[in-house]
Amino acid sequence: MIKKYPSFVKEVICDSNIFEVKFNGENIKTRSKLEIKTDNQSGEEIVYFLKFPSHANESVSDTVVNRMINFFYKQNVSKIIFLNVTPFYLEDGRGLPVLDKIINSNNPSKYNEIINYNLKIIERVLSEKKRKVYKAWGKPIGDSFNLNKIEILIDKYSIGNFVFEHSLKYPPQAHKISINPL
Repeated sequence: MIKKYPSFVKEVICDSNIFEVKFNGENIKTRSKLEIKTDNQSGEEIVYFLKFPSHANESVSDTVVNRMINFFYKQNVSKIIFLNVTPFYLEDGRGLPVLDKIINSNNPSKYNEIINYNLKIIERVLSEKKRKVYKAWGKPIGDSFNLNKIEILIDKYSIGNFVFEHSLKYPPQAHKISINPL
């Protein structure tokens, strides 16, 4: 569901693209990164992994993104970076395996280009600064090879680069496991 960003959000940066590849008669839209800066002055930044983007972009938010923005704002977080296991905009995740299969079989080079670009953004974000990272993509669906690559990146950069925290529920304080405490 489309929402407005909360009033304390001061800047939204969205890395999104539209590709000349069709799914259900429409061009594929992707989002690799959504960066939210709030008016909190703590300097604390977190990375929050979702399975796929729903609606949120530079202009509008959605229910899940707003829920996490509100939660982390109360935790005094200044910046939230949302990344996605798969960058394809979908309203319903049950369509992800079908979308993956159709795009990958109809246009494998474009599919690989999109997935590799997403992985490049993920690696750039994870390697640039020490941050807490929350995995909130639930049970895997879609391209398991892509998910494995992301897990490898998380493992690679969790040693000395950021604290990794695992979250399967809202709010994200549930099921935290600190792998590399500061």
